[in-house]
Amino acid sequence: MHLNSPWQQQCFERVLQVLDSGRLAHGLLICGPERLGKHALMQAITARLLCTDARGMQAACGHCRACRLLAAETHPDYHAVTLLPNDKGVLKKEIGVDQIRQISHILGLTAQVGSTIVAAVHPADALNHAAANALLKTLEEPQDGRYLLLLTSKPHRLPATVRSRCQRIEVKLPDREVASQWLRQQHGTGPDVSRALQLTEGHPGR
Repeated sequence: MHLNSPWQQQCFERVLQVLDSGRLAHGLLICGPERLGKHALMQAITARLLCTDARGMQAACGHCRACRLLAAETHPDYHAVTLLPNDKGVLKKEIGVDQIRQISHILGLTAQVGSTIVAAVHPADALNHAAANALLKTLEEPQDGRYLLLLTSKPHRLPATVRSRCQRIEVKLPDREVASQWLRQQHGTGPDVSRALQLTEGHPGR
């Protein structure tokens, strides 16, 4: 999978290096400013972890059964936890403990496709106190082939005990030259690119 921006691709390649060396943690904290493509990065990592054909520094193949199931959003070993709607159809402000307990249970099961199960929580900073405690218990009892991905633009809102048990994957603002080149590739040349970066303090996503 080729990501849209060089800063996403660089982060992804660092993850592949750690995975290839056998040092990828059970818990991954994917963080950084909003609108830099963290969600797409999380999807690329998830696809690679679940792909049954990729090896070493390869991204997900996109063709194996696992990749096809993931693309169709029917992979039985991928589970996402996010904010749920209330009775009025409005999204709740917190991720509750029952959602995390369900994920903890799923991570303890046998994988149905391949040997890997991935659970993603986003936005992870929406975890309430009880949910964070339940998540901590899961992080403290890692199992082979089980990965918990936490996505947030506000990592400081997560308990320090949770952050300390995760491998941090931080998407950072690129330098101005990289951001300027990427914007011109996306939107064409012109004087507005430099002005836009100045107004957004170098944030190409804005």
